Amino acid sequence: MLTVSDRASAGEYEDLSGPEVRACLEEHAQQHDGWTLDITSSSVVPDDQNAIEDVLLQWSAQASPNGRPHCNLVLTTGGTGFAPRDVTPEDQ
Repeated sequence: MLTVSDRASAGEYEDLSGPEVRACLEEHAQQHDGWTLDITSSSVVPDDQNAIEDVLLQWSAQASPNGRPHCNLVLTTGGTGFAPRDVTPEDQ
């Protein structure tokens, strides 16, 4: 779970979106047999392309002990919004 937020990464306020997404996923996993959830990493970074890329590349390059990818899904939340400064990855 990666939260992109200038202010939360600077400690100006608490990240609320990352924990909320996590809580929703945990609730879903509890309600659905056969659906497992293993959140292995979470981070808060500023809305900066290099910072976002660094975390995403690091997570995708890690391997688990069995040799499979460490992450098979990365969720992002946050971002500046529709503004020239926004560099948060979006679904195309």
